Amino acid sequence: MFRKIKKCLTAFIASAVMISCAGCTTGQSTAYVMSVDGYELKAGVYIYYQYVALEDAKRLALEENEELDTEDQEALEKATIEGAPFLEWLNSKTMSNCNEHIAVIKKFDEMQLTLTEKEIEDAEDYVESVYDDPENMYYKNGIGEESFEEVILNTYKASAIFDAIYGEGGSENVQESTLKEHYIENNVRVKYVSLDLHDSEGNDLDEAGKKEVMNMADKYLTTVKGASDEKEMLEKFNEVMDDYNEYTEEKANGGTEDAPAEETTEPAVTTTPEGSDTETTTTTTTTDPYANESIIPAVTTDEETKEDELTYNPSKTFYDWAYNPNTKIGIPEIIEDEGTVYIAVKLDIEERMTEEDLWTEAVIENVRFSMYSDSLQENLDTWVEELDVKMNEDAVDRYDPFNFEVPEES
Repeated sequence: MFRKIKKCLTAFIASAVMISCAGCTTGQSTAYVMSVDGYELKAGVYIYYQYVALEDAKRLALEENEELDTEDQEALEKATIEGAPFLEWLNSKTMSNCNEHIAVIKKFDEMQLTLTEKEIEDAEDYVESVYDDPENMYYKNGIGEESFEEVILNTYKASAIFDAIYGEGGSENVQESTLKEHYIENNVRVKYVSLDLHDSEGNDLDEAGKKEVMNMADKYLTTVKGASDEKEMLEKFNEVMDDYNEYTEEKANGGTEDAPAEETTEPAVTTTPEGSDTETTTTTTTTDPYANESIIPAVTTDEETKEDELTYNPSKTFYDWAYNPNTKIGIPEIIEDEGTVYIAVKLDIEERMTEEDLWTEAVIENVRFSMYSDSLQENLDTWVEELDVKMNEDAVDRYDPFNFEVPEES
């Protein structure tokens, strides 16, 4: 749960909107599925998490077998996920989701935390908007309005727990300097121009074509290294980039094949800080002092990560150059890669660590989450283990995950 805390509310909402009909009705004996120290988990909450687990199970089963028909119940029942039968994995995941839900509620109360009025109002407004929809089928799913609101509020409670421990002034006393150091270690600031070693149809250039591009790269490197200071060097990078874009445009239009003179400016590239969904964003701002720069986040892995699953920006060779501690700051270089030649310079990222630029409140919170979400997940796992759960087996047996139906796309 805590690994996904920044996106969990969106995920809950997105998946919930897809539910059409579970064909479930609730009776007095199955109105709750489990209880812990007087708290009873509503059947609607259980059904919701069951649906979330079903969607996760389908996705993972499809990753293991690309030919799997996820709409075929018999095929799904025969599928396996991480070595376990499909239904066994699904049921285990459902219970895990529910246990984490309860653990968050119990810990939130134990820590005597409260939600803000705005958080409560936002949750209530969203739930009201969903249940005001005349086409809403949640009632038929057995997911009542109170159950759905409890799920949404639970995401806010999870965030509150995180903030109480790792937020500013939290019990772990995390200092901003620690967060900033982590950001600097896991992001690299660069500026570069990439020269393509392919023709307009994507084929490798012949030797003459490659020589022309390499000569151009040498000329560009001489140009940027000839600057008197860093400001002028970065301006010359803009000129070189514009020059190369003009060259490629003329080549594409069948014009001259000689590299034109260097001139003018280039649309800016601003960067998206750590924790965002994208790494770089292109704009047309011309006043940005950091035009055409990029911030390259570190590629993170774990023991299960496969090399072919990783994506490097803009390439593995360039990434290794940027993160090499021996790469000098402020000294332009040529990096030769398969199919591309880069003229690049590594820059001091600390120069941009201001609240008006890279070190905004949003970035600080993203870094905080990146550093401590796994740790808090471990705590959550411990809290779950400590729960004294009493199951209502009649309810568990009653709610069949294969009764869910996804509405047809209009």
